[in-house]
Amino acid sequence: MYRFVFFCGILCISSCHRVENVIEQGAETAGKAAGSIAQHLGSGVEQALSINPVLSPQLAATGLQLGKTLINSDGEGTDNKLSIYCIASGNTDLQISARVQDAKGQELGRTTSRLQLDSGQTKYLEFFFERYTNIDSDSKVFLDVQ
Repeated sequence: MYRFVFFCGILCISSCHRVENVIEQGAETAGKAAGSIAQHLGSGVEQALSINPVLSPQLAATGLQLGKTLINSDGEGTDNKLSIYCIASGNTDLQISARVQDAKGQELGRTTSRLQLDSGQTKYLEFFFERYTNIDSDSKVFLDVQ
């Protein structure tokens, strides 16, 4: 009888250890899957919110190149601050106007900002629109020389 109880005790202890390992492996797998989903969800949101400003022919002729575009709030409004990474291929001193339209082509806002860069320099150029301007993911941004 003692041998039977001893044998059952050893089986119980070893199976508990196996169950613990299975639970740990399952938790690890679930954690990796959740991390992967969060990573891909973040990149999907970033792509959905990416806006590609359109340069006027006159502004494109200056050799100005654009990088990442960011949309933020200025504190008073919602998504009314536009920051565009600019790369100068030559000395640049321009007053640039930015115009935002919604998906239907209706103008939402217009403002200007001065860009002063030496050849090869970069910086984020910021445009502050009125607090009522709300730049959405389907908005279109047009840049021109003022």
